Order: sequence, then C-alpha cells, then structure tokens
Amino acid sequence: MTTDRRKFLQSSLALPVVSGPALAAAETKPATPSAPVRRRIAVEETFATLEFLDAYAKLLDPKDFMTMEKINPLQRKLVEQGPIRLADMDAAGVDMQIMSLYTDTGQLPSNIATGIMQRANDILAQAIHANPTRFGGLIVLMPQNIDDAVKEIARGAKELKLNGTIINSTTHDEYLDDPKYIPIFEALVEHDLTLYLHPADPPKQMIGALRIPGYHTAWGFGVDAGTHAVRIMASGLFDRFPNLRLALGHMGESLPFWIDRMDDHYPAEIGRQNASRLKKKPSEYMRENIYVTTSGMNWWPQLRMTLDVMGADHVLFALDYPFEDDVADTRRVDAMPMPEETKEKFFHRNAERIFKIAPV
Repeated sequence: MTTDRRKFLQSSLALPVVSGPALAAAETKPATPSAPVRRRIAVEETFATLEFLDAYAKLLDPKDFMTMEKINPLQRKLVEQGPIRLADMDAAGVDMQIMSLYTDTGQLPSNIATGIMQRANDILAQAIHANPTRFGGLIVLMPQNIDDAVKEIARGAKELKLNGTIINSTTHDEYLDDPKYIPIFEALVEHDLTLYLHPADPPKQMIGALRIPGYHTAWGFGVDAGTHAVRIMASGLFDRFPNLRLALGHMGESLPFWIDRMDDHYPAEIGRQNASRLKKKPSEYMRENIYVTTSGMNWWPQLRMTLDVMGADHVLFALDYPFEDDVADTRRVDAMPMPEETKEKFFHRNAERIFKIAPV
C-alpha cells in the first residue's frame, strides 16, 4: 500500500463538481429539445458507510480513523441517504437513484471484508425501505471470501430485495476471470442479477504504468475496468453463462469505441495463439451481455456513438453522484436529440428491466 493511494482518496473526495466535459464546445446542440421523459433513474450513484471509510483510512495509515466530525462535505454526501441526497435529486430532476458502495472495496483485508459488506448492504436496504420510490441499490460484493460473497448474493436478493450487484474491479489484485470466482457467477445467474463492474484503483501489476499525474481517475481507472471486462469476455464466462449481464459505467470504459477493431483482430490472434475459440464475436457479447451506463460522461458525441454501436436497449442513464454536476448533466441529456422511444429506454425502461425496478 502506498501513500499515493492516500493522496488519491483525499483528493478524489475533495474534488469540486464539474460542469461537464472539457470539450463541451464541440457538443452537438439540437434546435428543439425532445419531449420530456416520464421518469429518470440514475444507476451509478455512490454511497459510503462511515465504517468503510474508517477501514479504508486505516488501510492507508493504521493510526488513522474516520468520524463524522472528520469527514469533508463530499464524504458527508456519500454517507447520507436522506434529505441532502433527496434534495440534490430533486434539483436535478432525478426520480430514483440506484446506489452502490464507494470504490476500492477489493483492497480490504479478508478478515474484515465480510462484516463490512453485510453491514453496508443492511444500511442500503434500510435507506431503500425508508424511501422505496426514490432509492434502489446494488448488493456490494467483496470476493475476498468467495463463499461469503455467494451467500450475500442470496441474502441481498431474497431478504434485502436489492436490485443487482456491484464489484469494484479487482480483489487483492486479482481479476474475476480467475476460475476460483466461478461460484459468484453461478449465484448471479441463479438469482438473475446484473453485475455492475465498477472501477477502482488499478492492481499492482498495472498501477505503475497508469500512475499518470492528473489522469489517474479519468484514464487509469477506466483502462483497468475495461481490461477487466475484456478478460471476463475472453474467459468464456458468457459462453458458460449466456444469460449473465454485466454493466459498465463511464460509457462502457471505452469498449464501444474498440468494438469493430476487436472483431477484426480477434480471429487472427486466436489462430496464432492456438487458444480456445469462443462461440461468438466480441461485438456479439458486448451487444447481448454487456450494458453501458453514462456515469460521468453525459456528452452527446460519445452517447450518440455508443447508442449506434451498442443499441438503445443496452445504454442506461447514470450521473456518478456526488462527483459530477447532476443538474447540468441532466439538462444536457434532456436536450440531446434522441428519439422519444430511445430516450424512454435510456432514462428508465432499461434500468427497470435489468435492475428489476417496478415501472410507474
């Protein structure tokens, strides 16, 4: 563990909200906004527990500790699932948040991971119970203890009635294509739950190359998460579990941009490497098993391309609360020239379908 991780935690939680992409001047503006949608569900909206923030602080410095008095304003928004969050949602015109636990859970020691995981899911379920029409949530999974993670999938689905699952990239620097994690995928399919693969600090085998000052979050996190998704696809998990659903934030962690090139080069590389050939092309897995959300990247040129290559049934609205300017981003998306049917799918119908949310 390095002090670099501490600096990232401190700086990322103190970042000011931003008003949109740096290249917003190049964004295409429609002459007339399309009709308003009936419902907006944002599907990658972060929360934290004080216990998790404290455990993470101690991971960086065993002498450190976290209290409500010590947390900064952005951390306060993370640990709050009541009036502050609801007021922010109202200001942005967001009808429902699908909440998920803050990143880098995979670095926690195995001896405390299960307890923190269970208590975070309990807190999440309580917040949903208090505001069932405004909040949904993803079962946080910590695969440090695989059997416990499998049990938590069942508990989260049956008892807590949560809407899906989330794993924050690698677990102790291991990717989920390792065969030992297959029981987790078996449980996901058994309970028909979507897995949201969220970025986290890149593992030690990649972090050296991705530790680029000023680009750690916007580039390093996405490169690692996109690589993780490709490893899952290449492992044959979608052949073994054809109904498995994987969601990726931040406009698909760049994968939609590479979809054609992967199709072109995959057959030749497989032939040269004498590796097992998968049943489908990379683009088919992406369009059938992978879902893309727009968290932190609600910019029309990118969204337009992603809708074109992934299809309107596989792209969902997200804001990445509280790290972005939700009001500005929602207004920007409202003004995008999408057909009304596409916009309805994007804002709520796709989320209702893959995260099992009752329509209104």
